[in-house]
Amino acid sequence: MKKILSIISFIPAFSFGQMTQASDPASGTSSNLYLCDSNAIRYENIVGNGVTWDYSTILGVDTDGNGSAEIRNLSISDLDNTTLDSLFPGATKKFSINNQIITYYSTTASERISQGFKFTEPSLGDVFTFWDTIPQLLNPYPFNVGNTSSSTMSGRIFSDNPTAAVDTFAIGNCYSAIDGIGTLKLGAVDYPNTYRYRFLDTINSYVNINFAGTVINAPVILYRDVYEYYNAISPLPIFVIYAVDNSFFNNPNTIVLSRELPTQNLGINDIFLASQINIYPNPGQDIFNIEIPKNSKAYLLDALGKKVLEITGSQFRMTEFEAGVYYVEVTSNDQKVVKRVVKY
Repeated sequence: MKKILSIISFIPAFSFGQMTQASDPASGTSSNLYLCDSNAIRYENIVGNGVTWDYSTILGVDTDGNGSAEIRNLSISDLDNTTLDSLFPGATKKFSINNQIITYYSTTASERISQGFKFTEPSLGDVFTFWDTIPQLLNPYPFNVGNTSSSTMSGRIFSDNPTAAVDTFAIGNCYSAIDGIGTLKLGAVDYPNTYRYRFLDTINSYVNINFAGTVINAPVILYRDVYEYYNAISPLPIFVIYAVDNSFFNNPNTIVLSRELPTQNLGINDIFLASQINIYPNPGQDIFNIEIPKNSKAYLLDALGKKVLEITGSQFRMTEFEAGVYYVEVTSNDQKVVKRVVKY
């Protein structure tokens, strides 16, 4: 397993912000977080010492109309080898996000590694990735604010979806960092001395697509982009953005969770508005097409949430903008929806 550890200059003088085997949450640790708008700005470029991540106006998701955001559970538990946990030999714990995304892992004094993960993907169904040839390095120990790590991994990937079956090799690379420490604003509460753990990986494999009885073996790339915010009040993250995407279906699956109750909620009308917004190609390079309801207003936002372009018509051009992540904010009849856009 190849790993690289680099140290950036903004490491603080205090111990919080360091991951070690001793700081790994014990089995049985759990917390309930509120489900939030999946299009939340990720603040990729807000890094360093003394920064602020402002989610004070993030929207909750209220699909049952009870006036409060839905709740999802985070938990750390031991493996039960009478279940599917037995498919991940070498793992000793699992980190579960509402049983929707489960990471299997183990720790030593020098590193935290993953033997694989299971998640539910809208296009592929239940997907199992097994790092049974070269385990995935999540991060070395100790891992401090300002450290980064990269590694490669290999194994196999499996899904029994009848229209998009996967049962083949998987190779990939991953990157992790504790890329900032500062104040996290959640709803009406500020959390100073919060650090952010960033994790990204890219997984290459193949998927067998069944088109009207004809099976096509097509390459597919899975992308995971994870942000976990930690504060001394809890061994589990107090804010999470977990995104899974793939190169074939372009159907992202993102879950956003917050310890604090959002001050506003995304209700049925907002969800309907989101379903009426279409931006393509995405990712794209120059000209983007956009479909929005009549009498709506749309703006392009940069990674910091600043409006950089008013969008009129059915297209907008990003020639003069640098490559990176942007957002499109659409407002219609007092509802507001934000969509993520990537320029390459």
